[in-house]
Amino acid sequence: MRDRDYTLEPPEGAYRIALLGQSYVAGDGVGDGETFEALVEDRLNAEYAGQGAMSYELLNFGVGSYSILQQILLLERVFTFQPDAVYFVATPTDAHRALVHLVQQVRRGMEIPFEAVAEIAEEAGLSSDLRETEAMRRMQPHADEILDWAL
Repeated sequence: MRDRDYTLEPPEGAYRIALLGQSYVAGDGVGDGETFEALVEDRLNAEYAGQGAMSYELLNFGVGSYSILQQILLLERVFTFQPDAVYFVATPTDAHRALVHLVQQVRRGMEIPFEAVAEIAEEAGLSSDLRETEAMRRMQPHADEILDWAL
């Protein structure tokens, strides 16, 4: 995490929020303590601590260039920190980025770790021997379906 150090178990009275997303969540281009997550955490604690929660912790699990499918794989780690809420910060490019990641992984011969997504890929005829452009062409009609599943 690009963040402050947090214990796995939240402090007594803390409301803990985990954030997932790409480089904009991770804070590419800004200094430590300047990510939107750090600014929101500081503001919540300055203005609302003690009003429902003793404190707020926002944990930054953002990773640049990760697709939503890769973000899902992070959830196991995220849940070890026992968040009260998990937010995925989305963009309009998430469906396309998921397809790019999926096609690249299949072309490398890697297994799809999600049964529902593997079934969609099989139905579309995605295989490791396809050229990237052909694989993307076959998967494009399924972009929203994969994004809907992921969300």
